[in-house]
Amino acid sequence: MKLGLGLGQHVLTDENLRYARQLGVTHIIVHSPRLGERGVLEFNALLRMRKFIEFHGMEMAGIENLPRDHWDSVLNGAESRDEQIRNVCTT
Repeated sequence: MKLGLGLGQHVLTDENLRYARQLGVTHIIVHSPRLGERGVLEFNALLRMRKFIEFHGMEMAGIENLPRDHWDSVLNGAESRDEQIRNVCTT
């Protein structure tokens, strides 16, 4: 059986991940991580996050949502939406 927990990037701490593991959590879903300033989630930052979670004996099962400013123009149909779509595809 898999037991997942959703956590925001700001609460991915040693203490919280140890506690999650003690509760039997096996998978982590990270909410809206900010891992780059260009509107793209940077590979090396994603890899570090995944390895940090794995260090605590769990699997990073996914990412739920992106930071709002990475896709707000897409949602609002603004002129810069095409650039944001390209960035989301790159991520």
